[in-house]
Amino acid sequence: MVRDGFRTRYNNANLAVVAPQRLIGPPDLVVEIASPSTAVFDRDPAQGKRGAYARIGVSEYWLVEPHARTIEVLVLTGAAYQSLGVFRGEEPLHSHVLPGEAPWAARFFPHGFR
Repeated sequence: MVRDGFRTRYNNANLAVVAPQRLIGPPDLVVEIASPSTAVFDRDPAQGKRGAYARIGVSEYWLVEPHARTIEVLVLTGAAYQSLGVFRGEEPLHSHVLPGEAPWAARFFPHGFR
């Protein structure tokens, strides 16, 4: 599902949160593209996006660092996120919400992007 420039994904078990004109629950996964100007806010567990996503119950949160070409996968455990790791290159991403074979981190970055 793509809405207002944001891409959201729901597991089949959670499709009831998708209404015709709005979402009535949190997505299973949020992928945040980090920017140097918002990095502190994106990672802040109390006042920033990381904390906001945890409070509304987003199961998994990925922080993508384009210039470092890394993806940190965070999973909601209780009321806070725990990191499954920071992945790069041909390391497979470990995800709790995306079933099947784990994609390589490099797959998410354009070839030659620096």
